[in-house]
Amino acid sequence: MPVFEVRLNGSNFWLEVDGEPRRMGFYLNQYVREPSAEEAETSAVQLVREDSRMPRVLNDPEDPPMIYAEQIVELDPQTAKLPSQQGFAFYPEETDA
Repeated sequence: MPVFEVRLNGSNFWLEVDGEPRRMGFYLNQYVREPSAEEAETSAVQLVREDSRMPRVLNDPEDPPMIYAEQIVELDPQTAKLPSQQGFAFYPEETDA
């Protein structure tokens, strides 16, 4: 089965940072085995949604966070080594002031 590296970008995640709610984004590489790039994206996003390391999200239901694939690369399944876990790289997003 093909192996894909999926670079995800999460945006509009309201998280508590230093005791204050802040709008944050993140980057994360996910490695998945799926039959197609489309299924790899779906699987990678689902893994993030289920990840217990994700901080508690404070968004209102009318202002949901978004996760999308910026890049999907098919790797050689014979040589690809899937990392056990990758870390989230959070960054502050601009606020609409």
